[in-house]
Amino acid sequence: MPTMTRQGKRTKVSLKDIAREAQCSIAVASTVLNATKGCSVVSDSLRERVQTVAKRLNYRPHFASQSLIRGRTNTLGVYNPPGHRNGVGDGYAGRLLDGIELECLEHGYDLLLTNRVNEGSGETCLKKLAEQRVDGLIIFRSSLCSDWLPTLKSFANRVVLMDAEAVHEPFHSVVFDNAGAIGKAVEYLAELGHRRIGFLGTCLDKPQAPWLLRQEGYVKAIRALGLPQDDCLIHDRNTSSVQMSIDDQFCQAEGTLGMQYFLNLSPADRPTAVIGYNDLVAVNALRECLKQGLRVPQDMSVIGMGDSERCEYLIPGLTSLRHPLEEMGQCAARFLIEVIESKQEPQKPLCVEPFSANLVCRDSVMHI
Repeated sequence: MPTMTRQGKRTKVSLKDIAREAQCSIAVASTVLNATKGCSVVSDSLRERVQTVAKRLNYRPHFASQSLIRGRTNTLGVYNPPGHRNGVGDGYAGRLLDGIELECLEHGYDLLLTNRVNEGSGETCLKKLAEQRVDGLIIFRSSLCSDWLPTLKSFANRVVLMDAEAVHEPFHSVVFDNAGAIGKAVEYLAELGHRRIGFLGTCLDKPQAPWLLRQEGYVKAIRALGLPQDDCLIHDRNTSSVQMSIDDQFCQAEGTLGMQYFLNLSPADRPTAVIGYNDLVAVNALRECLKQGLRVPQDMSVIGMGDSERCEYLIPGLTSLRHPLEEMGQCAARFLIEVIESKQEPQKPLCVEPFSANLVCRDSVMHI
């Protein structure tokens, strides 16, 4: 905290100090330096004098005092539930945070990140809201928080569920069209002449809802386009030879075992293209193809979901569906900031038009 020397003692620089040095009232100093809406009328010359003194004394506004004046902290909370690969270093959480931070910087807001590894997550988030330590809260992976979300219902207008798989009243939700994303991949492959299209689904005993929605999107698109609906074209927990849990390296195994499963089918039953429910699954499926001597995309086309950074560094580069996480993070933060600063509670929960995926074409897919 900035200090100044007064009678041999170092103390914090206050508005009183600024007012004395600038030869004005404390009210005027506050109006100039804290952007308050006081009744003080300040001339340009006096404003410049106050600002010059404040700069010379290295004055910094007191955060707690400003929060009391504004009635808010200008801080958004972010809760990222603990779990396998759920840290903020994970690409998913990192990209969401990039978007949230970008919007916060534009409006002068800070972020308070919570990523607890023990029980009591709901109580912690409730306490931060109730004590006004944060003005609003953004929750990642809401499907992992369903057991304690009801504790936040009284603050629902200041909570946004990020990348929710569905609307959860009374909370505001930013939704991604998981099913529609995979549908786009199926349509793209069909346009390129592929008829037998495989899907690499999740093999977890307790899969997350978004992953199941992606498989539903595959089934719906296959049916709508009149493509073969053979059960053998889906590799998931029902057809996998290995049952997996969240503690396993499941994405790597799902891609490797899934491609082995497809390649062991007869030539007539084998797919000519596969879609992974996420990029890591697709990456490992592609690697298994190359390991077994197949050419990608000449012998097998592969599409991922997410458009993570790893896609462009593969050889061949992985075609993938871009999950617009940065834009979704910005949307959630922008909405919360508007609610906070307008001081008006929305009449009904926000659910923006579901964000859709864009297909990013690289070298892992070809026309047949």
